[in-house]
This record gives sequence, structure tokens and C-alpha cells, in this order.
Amino acid sequence: DANDPNWHRFSLAKYGELRERGGWVQIKESALLLDIIVAHLESGCVVALWRICSHGACPLSWYASEEQARCECHGSRFNRRGEVLTGPATKNIRAFPAIMTDDDVWIYREI
Repeated sequence: DANDPNWHRFSLAKYGELRERGGWVQIKESALLLDIIVAHLESGCVVALWRICSHGACPLSWYASEEQARCECHGSRFNRRGEVLTGPATKNIRAFPAIMTDDDVWIYREI
């Protein structure tokens, strides 16, 4: 429901990389307490994951060919649901509901 204040719209005009399958971006919105990776999967769906590793607070990057987020510091890997695939991380990262329309990506984040 677009009237739900917990859905937040991000324009594809600003995040054009998401128009292509395999594309991904980092979105940091301090007012929404968001620091996430948003990726357009090969299936045409989008995922939104917390961008900071649960192990050492390092940034994550998205690897489209594997549909995984990977820690740049220690190599922990997370699947598209935010679940740990390989350590040293032992805690999952948060995944946010996300959908893409023709012009926007919508992320569900309760404030």
C-alpha cells in the first residue's frame, strides 16, 4: 500500500543502475536510518540488504554473478535473504522487503 508511511520510494532516475539485471547500488538515507545495498537480481526481482557486515562493521559489496553480498574486510558472504553463507560473520544481516515498479524502487523500513 503506497499510503503506508513505512514504504519509501527511491527513483530509478537517481539509481539507474537498478534498471539492468545484475545492477546494484548503495543507498544511504540518514533520515530513514537506512544504509543498504539494493540489487536487481537476474530473476527481475530486487533485494535490499543492510550494507554493514555483522562481524566487523565493514561495508558489503554485491556480487551479481553469485547473488551474494561480500564483506570487503574479512570476506564474510551473505545470500540475498541476508543469511550468512561463510564467516567469520555468524549473525545474519537484515533484509528489507523491496519491490520495483517502472520508475521506482520501494523499500519497506519501519521507523
